[in-house]
Amino acid sequence: MIKRILFLTVFVLSFSWTTAHAAERVDLPLSFEPIQLYGPTSEHTMYYTIEGQAESANLELILTHSTELIEPSAITVEIDGELVATRALQKGADPKLEWSIPLQDSMKKHGTHTVRVKFNGVILQGVCVDQQTTSNWMMVHLQSHVQLNGYERHYTKSLKNWTEEYTPMVDEVTAIVIPTKTSSSVQSAAMRLRAHLAQLATQSKQVVITTDPAVGNQQIIVGLYDEFDDPIRERLESVERIEGEMQLGRIDERFAYALADDAEQLEQLLPVLYDETWRKQLSQERLSIGALPEKNNAQTRFTFSELNIAPVILDSVTTESAKYILSLPYALPMNGETTIQLQLQKSSLLEQNEEFGTNEQAELIVAINEFLYPVELKTKQENSLSEFIEVTIPNEQLMRDSKFTLQLKSNGLRVNDPCISTDRNLWVQIDPKQSAIQFANGAIPTDAVSFSRYPYPFAYEETVVVLPSWTDVSEEAIDTLVQRFHLNDSMTYFRTADEVEESLKQNAHVIFIQPHHYLEAEQLDFKIVEERWQSAAFGFLEGTEDFVLTAKASPWNAEKQAFYIDTMRPNIASFHWIDRFVQDQRESTHAIVNTVGTIIYEGHHSANNESVVKEKTNEWPLFFIGFGLLILLLVGGIIILAKRRKKRG
Repeated sequence: MIKRILFLTVFVLSFSWTTAHAAERVDLPLSFEPIQLYGPTSEHTMYYTIEGQAESANLELILTHSTELIEPSAITVEIDGELVATRALQKGADPKLEWSIPLQDSMKKHGTHTVRVKFNGVILQGVCVDQQTTSNWMMVHLQSHVQLNGYERHYTKSLKNWTEEYTPMVDEVTAIVIPTKTSSSVQSAAMRLRAHLAQLATQSKQVVITTDPAVGNQQIIVGLYDEFDDPIRERLESVERIEGEMQLGRIDERFAYALADDAEQLEQLLPVLYDETWRKQLSQERLSIGALPEKNNAQTRFTFSELNIAPVILDSVTTESAKYILSLPYALPMNGETTIQLQLQKSSLLEQNEEFGTNEQAELIVAINEFLYPVELKTKQENSLSEFIEVTIPNEQLMRDSKFTLQLKSNGLRVNDPCISTDRNLWVQIDPKQSAIQFANGAIPTDAVSFSRYPYPFAYEETVVVLPSWTDVSEEAIDTLVQRFHLNDSMTYFRTADEVEESLKQNAHVIFIQPHHYLEAEQLDFKIVEERWQSAAFGFLEGTEDFVLTAKASPWNAEKQAFYIDTMRPNIASFHWIDRFVQDQRESTHAIVNTVGTIIYEGHHSANNESVVKEKTNEWPLFFIGFGLLILLLVGGIIILAKRRKKRG
């Protein structure tokens, strides 16, 4: 399911620090990136959500402003539509400003609140002075937040918030406790749950998988009923056991459980806790479930409302919307197009904009992954106050990742002439119910195997990650792989080489980790001879490799893809290079990561190199023949000239 994760993710992280009933101090972030405001006037709206009660609260703003600002430059803060404070920004003052604003009772009630920061910047005195320059600016830093003192979160013990409530606070550890002896399906279910919680935690190492019942400030017990020993078995005595169904719930505030009689069933059903499709439907404190219904993956058009994008208003002050981070619902055909459909309502003053200084035609800009797609706003036609526009985006632009950013900007709504002062406000509003994203649909070529499509197909389709053992690859490395390849929590399976079921071999794409430990040599492109990678065949200098990478068809099913990550390291602590590897998206099937972390992609295969060398070698005799003939001609010419001079003499 596509979902907006902009402020919602930030708030979820904030709430995860408040799982205890005891009153405490909690800081709620306001934005996931710094906010840049430019003069002479601009503003930005941020949000915070309170799910409890605080004894007191403050808005803590961390600001930086231009040293060129003079009176009457100022910043004004509005909360929930009510003006609460204004502060002057004067020349000569410290350009870094930390500003604490106490919140009134109504502003710290349960619910979502808005914070609007308004900037008025002046850099030169005088009449008809253009204040719109690059030196007229102010920044709201990422560290700005709402501080709640004596905060006690009120939450219902619903499974809907289960994973957030068991995400560790800053100095805590959450342990996923599994049986000492268990199956690969239980191990895989625990790894998927851990990867999900690790993304919410401040540091991924705060979430661990263990068999030790004494580890962790809070524990999630995952496994089969009969596989646990005491003291875990004693803790589970109160849990009702229903044959053929998985049980989810809490023993108390510290201990939660996910239990079943069958390991494969546990692995298949546990995503109900973190897959957004199912999680939003949860309401009770405990759940007994035997099967998940089929997902409806036929939807290709999603309205802005479905994506949690609120109405967007752009005007002469607010010239751009918030930046939304969205997820692709499925793999898109690379040669197709996706359409952004926008239903607009516009100010009638746009038709008279030339009368008060806006001489240019107004336009709306759709920014996708920072690429700009401008659309001219029609103002001279009948019924121009309402307009429906479509912007086509190449799927190749969206498929650079399984997530993409969307931002709406305006150009031409601001009054540019400093000699004109007006109370007129040009505006454009985007209707979220009528505006939508229409994703393209179509077949994806199965034979297009290269790094250029990553993280497709692994991010969208069933994938098995094959490990040399459960201990040779660190949890940090697994986290990096899951997050950068956006592996779907409900469609990714972890197995060791001798535990991969035949159904996964036939139906899943594969990511092999250290395959030289368990695959036959003929199945590997990079082979090892005398403790040395044989990489020269792909144009690499042997002896410099740390990791070797291959993209090819799966050895188990040629219609599925495989990604081979191999190294001679005894243990893999991290995949430090993988972030840049996914960003590169090279049209290549072989690469190495050398010992200093540089990724080098293959050029030509050795057969091509031989042919090139051969062609160049064949050119040398022709060169010498030609050069020899030239020398003979020169010598002959000199002899003839000498004889003629001699006769004349």
